[in-house]
Amino acid sequence: MRVRITVPTKDGKRLREQIMEGAEQVEDEETGQTEWEVVRVARFYTVSTHSRPAGDADRPRTIQGDQ
Repeated sequence: MRVRITVPTKDGKRLREQIMEGAEQVEDEETGQTEWEVVRVARFYTVSTHSRPAGDADRPRTIQGDQ
């Protein structure tokens, strides 16, 4: 999944590490006078409890999301 994030420059410096966490790839990063913008590619995972045999409901199950 491609995500574009735009924040004020002063907040970008403070939040950069959190925003970049989990990014597989950074496609574009641009710092202007007032805004910092980054386009990153990330893979998301979801946890589902649907369609499971009885007794397995308490065990977490991870499913790989779309790219």
